[in-house]
Amino acid sequence: MEYIPMFTPSRQFLVISAALLSACATLNAPPASSLTMEALRELPTQHYTLAPEGAVVEFTAKPVGLPNVRGNFEHFGGTVAIVDAGNDRIDIDAAVNLASVETGNRGYNHMLMSEAWFDVERHPEARFQGSLAGFEGEGLGRVEGTITIKGVTRPAVLEVKLGCDGLNQCPHHEVGFNGQVTVSRSDFGMTGLRGVVRDEVQLSFRGVLGTP
Repeated sequence: MEYIPMFTPSRQFLVISAALLSACATLNAPPASSLTMEALRELPTQHYTLAPEGAVVEFTAKPVGLPNVRGNFEHFGGTVAIVDAGNDRIDIDAAVNLASVETGNRGYNHMLMSEAWFDVERHPEARFQGSLAGFEGEGLGRVEGTITIKGVTRPAVLEVKLGCDGLNQCPHHEVGFNGQVTVSRSDFGMTGLRGVVRDEVQLSFRGVLGTP
């Protein structure tokens, strides 16, 4: 997590807050070694779960005329269910614990969790749920679904990339992934401070999915 102390508390809080108000977007930045479509379509019926070791979910805010601000979420999880890989039937479910946001400042963290922003007491997590719409290339799949944040649900279309870099049991028991997402905070009605924080924000993530 990168902390930039040159912001005043109010400016940095607003910038970081905007970064976390996500919406539907496009995902790229794949693993270095992609899985072939043949390997993907031969996967057995099974569930993968996110391995917490080494997994990262980060965000980058882009304030107008100021350096980028970066932070991360410390608690998140997800599953990938292979229903029928031969017919591209794969379901994805991922959630982020919004109360685990880390900005490098305890006061900012508490403000982000307040009713005025994420309201974590009533809406403790952000969630993506979707299904594979088809493979589009080696390791690349198009996923259609929804993203829900603070009780607001929006349609989402993501491209996911899978690979086997550094994995000994890939792909039947381990699959690596990574990517970047450009999101729009205004899709959730968070339209304030347009002159301070850009509407588009980036989320990035990487990790390994494994079978039990």
